[in-house]
Amino acid sequence: MTEFKGTLVSKPNNVLEYTLSDSERHAILIHGDSFGNNFGGVLSVHPENTVKYTPTPNEFSEMISRGELYSIKGLVENGYDMNRFPGRPIPGTVSLCNIAFHEKQFDIFKYFLDHTDQCYLNFISSEIAIHDGSIAYLQLILDRLGLFSGDVLKYCRPCEDLFSIKDRLQFMGNNGADLSYLFTVFSSPLDIAILIESGADVDKKIITLNSKFIYGSVDEVVSMAEFYSKGYEYASKFHPLLDYSEWNDCRFMVESVSQ
Repeated sequence: MTEFKGTLVSKPNNVLEYTLSDSERHAILIHGDSFGNNFGGVLSVHPENTVKYTPTPNEFSEMISRGELYSIKGLVENGYDMNRFPGRPIPGTVSLCNIAFHEKQFDIFKYFLDHTDQCYLNFISSEIAIHDGSIAYLQLILDRLGLFSGDVLKYCRPCEDLFSIKDRLQFMGNNGADLSYLFTVFSSPLDIAILIESGADVDKKIITLNSKFIYGSVDEVVSMAEFYSKGYEYASKFHPLLDYSEWNDCRFMVESVSQ
């Protein structure tokens, strides 16, 4: 029979209530200081007379922001499943590596990266690629991959100022990333000029057009060259505030390098 230090009491409706012993409570409170003693996770008592606390995803995020690498390692080594965290490295979510990056926790980022499957590394790269200070973190990923996947930037959040991230564009482009994936129907003349100069291909079919108009729907994937060849009125359906002179400047640049 398992020997617990606390008291186990049978309550109505077949509920068992366990009251911690003083020593168990002390152990929890030592760890619990990190959470302000407001526990939202799961407390479990184990046959070895030990008490383990599994934090909620929010509590786990707070541990990352505070840089508690030792505590995080202890949780993982004692069975904490990082896959239970809702931010797994898949499109539509935020990865643990991404949280560590934005909290500027380099060592925690590296630890999470070491526990991330190879197939997710390009997705993590796309999460952080255009943000300030990302190159040192991207280099860790590159050390494992050798080269980024060509479509690594496919799910990258659009950047409003490509000029300010030219160093990251060069880094990504020099290491396998196809910068063509940063073209959008909202790209400014400066954006297009920077991407062309950095090696992006205006003939690559990467622009997905999904929209319904009064005369029917459009659902196709086109290149920048194809998009601009359709004319100003067509482009305006996707970019209602598009200025004609700006559109014409973009068209001229795209046509000048299109095959």
